[in-house]
Amino acid sequence: MIKTSISVIIVFSIIAAAIFFFLVDGVAEGLCGNKIYKEYLSPNNSLKAVIFQRECGPSNGATTQISVIETNQSLENKAGNIFVIKGEPNITAPAIEWNSDEEITIHHMPDGTEVKAKTQMMLKTPLKITYKE
Repeated sequence: MIKTSISVIIVFSIIAAAIFFFLVDGVAEGLCGNKIYKEYLSPNNSLKAVIFQRECGPSNGATTQISVIETNQSLENKAGNIFVIKGEPNITAPAIEWNSDEEITIHHMPDGTEVKAKTQMMLKTPLKITYKE
């Protein structure tokens, strides 16, 4: 009887925690906003690299972020999917160069200050991401 009650309490606590974190994550996304800074089209115009500023309230400050999305898509109110660095784009945005439809170069040498700096992204075909000055 006691073991069953403890099990029910544990299961209920796990479910309540999962619901809480799901709601908090959804609310946090709603408090953030994206402002497009610049877009770079891939050679075949099927993809675009979008540099944007993301702000999630005054205490977090602005970040420069990069997402690669299909050309016909709009930038969602989400964090960048390949690159994130602190600071506003007019100061910190790197240049971007499409080497081919499967490879992109971000002109920024990673130095550990990046929040995110992916080297590949799985799309219909894998996208290779390189970094250089």
